[in-house]
Amino acid sequence: MVDTSAFTEFVRGHTEIVHEIRTASPLYVSAIDLGELRAGFAAGGRLQVPYSTASFC
Repeated sequence: MVDTSAFTEFVRGHTEIVHEIRTASPLYVSAIDLGELRAGFAAGGRLQVPYSTASFC
């Protein structure tokens, strides 16, 4: 399961996290984490998530 911290490290390009997320199957994200990410993007002035779920594949 990917949490907010793991997603943040994925976006920052942390090599081990990127590898783990890209090779995970299936990949789970909780509704709470999605809410945290959405709130964080909104607070930062981003109206849309900058990465699609395809980034995880």
